[in-house]
Amino acid sequence: MSEPIVFFEYDENVSGRLTDKIKRKLRSFKYPKIEGMWRARRNEEGEEKERYIFEFYEDRVKANGYIGFAIVDGAEVMVLPKVAKNVSDYGEAIKLTLAMIGYTCGLNIRNIVDREKITIQKMLRSPTLYEVLVFFYAKALLDQLYLGRNRDYRYVYSEEKYLKGKLVLTRQILKPPYKWLTFNIYHARYSIDNLLNRIFFYTANVALKKTFFPLNKRLLKEIISLLDEAYCRTIDYKDLERVVFTRTNERFRTPYSLARIILRGLNIYRAEKEAYGFFIDTSWVFEYLVYKALMYSLKGYAILYQEKLAYGSRNKFVKEGNSVISMIPDMIIKEGDEIRLVIDVKYKELKNKKPSSNDIYQAYSYLRAIQACQDSPSKLVLVYPKYGKYNEFLTKKPMANKSYRIKFFDDNEIILLPYNLEHLKEFKLIDEDFIKNIERILKRQ
Repeated sequence: MSEPIVFFEYDENVSGRLTDKIKRKLRSFKYPKIEGMWRARRNEEGEEKERYIFEFYEDRVKANGYIGFAIVDGAEVMVLPKVAKNVSDYGEAIKLTLAMIGYTCGLNIRNIVDREKITIQKMLRSPTLYEVLVFFYAKALLDQLYLGRNRDYRYVYSEEKYLKGKLVLTRQILKPPYKWLTFNIYHARYSIDNLLNRIFFYTANVALKKTFFPLNKRLLKEIISLLDEAYCRTIDYKDLERVVFTRTNERFRTPYSLARIILRGLNIYRAEKEAYGFFIDTSWVFEYLVYKALMYSLKGYAILYQEKLAYGSRNKFVKEGNSVISMIPDMIIKEGDEIRLVIDVKYKELKNKKPSSNDIYQAYSYLRAIQACQDSPSKLVLVYPKYGKYNEFLTKKPMANKSYRIKFFDDNEIILLPYNLEHLKEFKLIDEDFIKNIERILKRQ
């Protein structure tokens, strides 16, 4: 492949050359709704507005708020997170992108990262997200194939010298006399020629044609040789949706998820009519990372994600008889039936070191809704990303800084907290400082 074309969110390409042919194809790139296998509880109803991955101007092309990659006309087009725009090399930004994709899509690749640190470091010297994903796919799949290939029962018709399964009389009575000593039967065969292995085999074949790393080529050829009994045919989106995981093949879930990402990035199949490449909404990714960190860390509390917050006649601003108004904050932390804390996640840079008026208005409306329901003031945390120089002014001890707290006349309070993404470089999800600050707020310290 030619030199990768690198974008950062909301910016022009910083590397690679955009040909007219590539530009024509990028114009049609639209963001699809998140596939079911990668979707948390996310409200996407009413999202009918077309959202393009790239914006085109007279003399330039800009990426929108999505990260991912696509292979277009033999070149890899990457969009990397805006928080890593000021890092020294693309390798670090790609590593952050991999971690964000990994945690969002449920890829269990931490053990591969720990085991293959030197290899991954070498691969990241050449800025390519596709090659690293292919490496993860090959290693994750081979780790499981060495333990045993995936086999299951598949019903087939065959002609045998002995009787087993079901005798197919409609075929048996039509046989000529010289074949009367054999039986036409319908039986279950324990084989590796199943849908999941066909997906793996096909993915290895198409990825091999696009990869240029010798190590990836060797690993993919090994996969092909181990699965050569699987019938190779073109895999489409419907085939991928038909896969069902049970306790016998659950260990192949990570390779399967990586296969889907690679096939989508290669434009081999289209999940929807106008969805190209593999791109995910970075605002949602950051929001989901914070949610998972809270789920793993907070004990004794219920973490509600994208839960409707409805209130009606008890609210002073709503007259009796009016329809119930509902709001959907990002997260609600409850203890029993009491709402203890609301969290609103903002994937943006704080201009002038303070939140925008829109963020404050939105946060205050949530607080008023809760106060109407519980007859007591509440607290809301606005969470912003911190990475390197991005929002670097947010200190590690924001609870001690009064400029990060906004208290209103009715005792409702907004608190600003950073979520440090530096840990993701080492594929570690949880920001311990953030969790400690949340715990202090819940304990009303």
